[in-house]
Amino acid sequence: MKGIRASLLPTLFTCIRSLDYLEDKVSNEYAETGSLIHCGIEALHKLKSIDSALAVMAVKQSDYPEANGAKAVHGFRRYAEEQQQWGSVSETEYPIAFTLAPSPIDPTKEEIVIEGTLDQVRVANGIETVADAKTGSKSIKWMTRHYAPQLAAYQYGWFVASGRKPHATIIRTQDALSGGGKFWHPVPWGWDTVLDIMDAVRTLVALRRLGLKIATGGDHCEWCPAGGIENCSIGAKKEKGKYALPVATSIEDLFK
Repeated sequence: MKGIRASLLPTLFTCIRSLDYLEDKVSNEYAETGSLIHCGIEALHKLKSIDSALAVMAVKQSDYPEANGAKAVHGFRRYAEEQQQWGSVSETEYPIAFTLAPSPIDPTKEEIVIEGTLDQVRVANGIETVADAKTGSKSIKWMTRHYAPQLAAYQYGWFVASGRKPHATIIRTQDALSGGGKFWHPVPWGWDTVLDIMDAVRTLVALRRLGLKIATGGDHCEWCPAGGIENCSIGAKKEKGKYALPVATSIEDLFK
C-alpha cells in the first residue's frame, strides 16, 4: 500500500473505501478562499513581511479561481494581527512520515506508512503545539471531532521527528473572515488519545486489507472518483428512486 496522507485519515474513519482513492481535494468558494489565506500564512512566516505575503497571495489567486480575494485578504490581515499572541513559530510546512505496526488481524503483516505536512509548530510558555489551519465553514465543534485523526497523526509525526509530545490546535480561518471571535482552538485530548487513534488506524487499515467492502455516504463523496454512494463499486443498487447499499445477512457477506 502507498503511504496514507494524514489529511485522508478523517475520511478513513468515515468510509474505509477511501483507502482505494488516495485523493482529498474539494473546490468551492469557502475552501479556495481558505486555501488562499493559507498561502498568505505560509508566506508570512517564511518572508517575515505582511506586504510580501500579500504579494504572494496576489500571484497565487489565479490558482484558486473560486476564491473571494477580498475576503481572503481580510482574513489574512486578521491572522497576521493576532497570531503573535500564540507564541513563536518554530516550524512551518514541516513534512512528517512515520510507520505503524500492522494490526494482529492484518493479513498482509505490512507496516502502515503515514505521510503529511503539518502547517506550524509553535512554542508558547515552553509548550510545543502543532497548529493546523482549517478552511471550511463547519463549526469548531465539528472540526475538532472530524479532524481528530489528522491532528493526532501530526502530533505523532512530530513526536517521531523530535522526540517531544506536542499539544495540538486548530486555526479556523472562517473565524478570521467573520471578523469576530477567536480562531485559535486548542483540542481537548491528551497523549493517550493520540495513541488510541493511531491504534484505530491500524485496525481500520487491517479491515480493508482483509477485504471488507462496506462503504458509507457523506461529504467525502464530493471528492471520491466514484462520485457518490450510488456509483460505489461495492455494488450499490437502486430501489424506489433512491440508492441503497446491499444488506448483509452475515459477517461473510461483508467481505463478498
